[in-house]
Amino acid sequence: MTGWASPGLPRPARSFLPFVIAATILLSWGGVAHQSGSGWVQVLGVLIGGFAVIGLLAPAVICWLLRLRVVAMPEDIVAGSSGVIVFWMNHSARLSLCHDEHDYVGLSLSSFNTERGEYLLSARYRGVTDHLHLDVSTSWPFGILWWHKYITINLERPIYILPRSKRSAMLFNATNEDGAGNGASYGGDQRGIREYVPGDTPRDIHWPATAHMGKMMVKERDKQHSSPLLLDVRLPDNVVEADGIAQECMGLSEAAIRSGKPVVMYTFEPHGRVQGIIRDSRTAGRRLSRAVCESSYDTESR
Repeated sequence: MTGWASPGLPRPARSFLPFVIAATILLSWGGVAHQSGSGWVQVLGVLIGGFAVIGLLAPAVICWLLRLRVVAMPEDIVAGSSGVIVFWMNHSARLSLCHDEHDYVGLSLSSFNTERGEYLLSARYRGVTDHLHLDVSTSWPFGILWWHKYITINLERPIYILPRSKRSAMLFNATNEDGAGNGASYGGDQRGIREYVPGDTPRDIHWPATAHMGKMMVKERDKQHSSPLLLDVRLPDNVVEADGIAQECMGLSEAAIRSGKPVVMYTFEPHGRVQGIIRDSRTAGRRLSRAVCESSYDTESR
């Protein structure tokens, strides 16, 4: 269990037409029953009226009593992709996300396997979210009128929306002066032989071992990366521009990590300026997800 939904008051959706149709049918049937005087017509009219009242008001009761919680959710989502989030509900209902002025990541929710409560959660931009604003609606049992309510789920742990890696930044892997690819650098003493991986330089291919093993083998060297890659991330107020800079920094970080070059990243986060060594792509993505523009940090710190 990762979060309970706060209760809300149900409201009808597009209620004018269903109420008008139901009232028209009941009044017409009442006129027919009064003119005919037949008992079975009056009994049938009462049944139709009962079904109409139930169809109009029962969804309101179900919606008011409906409770929802998150039982599983992704830890990280890459912007532009989606992750499966699982909801538990005490009654079947339709879910959709509500957006407020503080939603800068562009969250969206789409059905995946509603019988199991599985939905796809996606976002357009990088960021962090620790709550979900949901619009829960139902028309059970007859589908005559939809009732809905707004609820907020506070997640027990935040969901990180990681920035995408900008492809232009991946050129760092080929132009890195200290080394290239996932393998050995151009300098350093040979310390062994290993299997070839994409990105290894042809000059390190060990031909005798390749002929003996029947597969490409390369010389493994001690890496000599003297200076780390320093990334001072300063994001603008504009969401699209900030996301583009984050993508560039993500691509550079991943390329440096693959080449074995250490990365030191500086970011402004809601609680202050952060400096730290980045050792893997997930850490880089989460740091960039939490990053805010410098002006926002100054405002929040005051």
